[in-house]
Amino acid sequence: MTLGLSTFVGPAVARSLLAPGFLAIAGIAAVATLILYAEHPRVSRQVVVSMVPWMVVGPALALLGARTGYPTAIRPAVTGVGAYVTTYLLACLTWFVLLQLARGSRPSGGLPVYLASMGAGVATVVVGTLLVRTGSLSSVNLFWLAIAPIAAAAVAGIVLLLLGLWYTEAAAYTGMVGGLVVFGHALAAIGTAVAVVAHAGQTPLSLAVLNLLTAVGAAGMVGLPRQLLWAWGFVWIRLLLATLAIVLLTAYTRRHPNRGYLLLGFVAAVGVVGGVWSLLVMVVGP
Repeated sequence: MTLGLSTFVGPAVARSLLAPGFLAIAGIAAVATLILYAEHPRVSRQVVVSMVPWMVVGPALALLGARTGYPTAIRPAVTGVGAYVTTYLLACLTWFVLLQLARGSRPSGGLPVYLASMGAGVATVVVGTLLVRTGSLSSVNLFWLAIAPIAAAAVAGIVLLLLGLWYTEAAAYTGMVGGLVVFGHALAAIGTAVAVVAHAGQTPLSLAVLNLLTAVGAAGMVGLPRQLLWAWGFVWIRLLLATLAIVLLTAYTRRHPNRGYLLLGFVAAVGVVGGVWSLLVMVVGP
């Protein structure tokens, strides 16, 4: 079984996925998902946005787990894919507990606030511990940690403005969730570009874009430096993919709001997690 799985994900990842610690946390997460689903929670725009702090916890926990001497039994649950499953489990349990505490009371719209607040608390502890224990808190690294989200927000604002002019329904109906999707992928693009410049490594998508645009530049079609061409190309490809996801999921979200917002939240999480990972890798090293 290990041999077959390693063919697709590599031997190291296959061993971690089949480790008892990871299987245990994955099983608990599956049970938690079923229990939460039985509550039929409403997935609103506010709930999706409140998950942003939890999206930060995953990559920070994965990096912290890889650099901390945890016991062998629990290492698969706090490193690699296991760190994201553990974060998902914590978010599910927090959501479930908040639903139970709110049972019998009048709807107040406070659940997203509490969900975000608790996620922010966990994210602060994990990220703070990571930076203190393993980070290189130079002025340059701190500058990029601060400026990258601001730049991503500015870029997302421009893209959403253009989307609203072209396809008003998509921008209006998806609202803040659509904005989060664009912001997440803008952050991923900018964070990856900064990390590559800092020699912190490539992602599969960024490497594919680099190879494509290098061929374009070598053919003399664009007279820009290779690195600048790659950075601009990678950012715009990520933004195009994010915008395409919003457009394609708008009609589905109108028919099935819960599932539609959940899918948009997943697309946003892919971007946010990738961006946070790239920025933190730049600080703590690959």
